Amino acid sequence: MTANEYQASMLETVEGSALVTMERTAVDDTGRRVETGQHVYRADSYSFEMTLVQR
Repeated sequence: MTANEYQASMLETVEGSALVTMERTAVDDTGRRVETGQHVYRADSYSFEMTLVQR
């Protein structure tokens, strides 16, 4: 994804720069959803590390 005019302004970057998008859902011990989010990040400013736990 690349930044549109609004996203570039909000993220202090230039229009057309690379962005990273992420959708996240957190669940509690019973599997019930407790938090969700849709996020957009500057690709030049972030790296991600995840740990998945099998139940």
